[in-house]
Amino acid sequence: MATDLAMRLTSVGRPAEVVADALSQQIAARQLGPEDVCVVLSGTGVNESSLRTASAAAHAGAKVIALTSFQDSPLTRLATRVLVIAPASFRSELENYSRVAHAAFVEALVHEVSDALGERSQAARGLVLEILSDHLGEGPS
Repeated sequence: MATDLAMRLTSVGRPAEVVADALSQQIAARQLGPEDVCVVLSGTGVNESSLRTASAAAHAGAKVIALTSFQDSPLTRLATRVLVIAPASFRSELENYSRVAHAAFVEALVHEVSDALGERSQAARGLVLEILSDHLGEGPS
């Protein structure tokens, strides 16, 4: 979901990146600054790698936004801002149904960011469409 969020934000004119490797996440997070934001997605809010990355970002002075399913967790205590999208039940969280709600929220967030960026977002989306159309005409290599 983090990869999708980063790609979608970038495509509407708000550059974002995701680092897949847990150790590399911490290295990147320590290089953030007060003008940066680190979004940490963790259903439970207790994943050790996510907590280390959030801690590294906070230590560097970046704002940490937590997107999680549980209000009271180590992640929410580290975060500058917390977005709780609670599952219908704990069982739903365990069965990963909560990710559907998280995905819907990501869609809404990207839409709001796009609206806030206005013309900048329209220009970015135009570039995305241009790049996509360039590739649609290509056949298999």
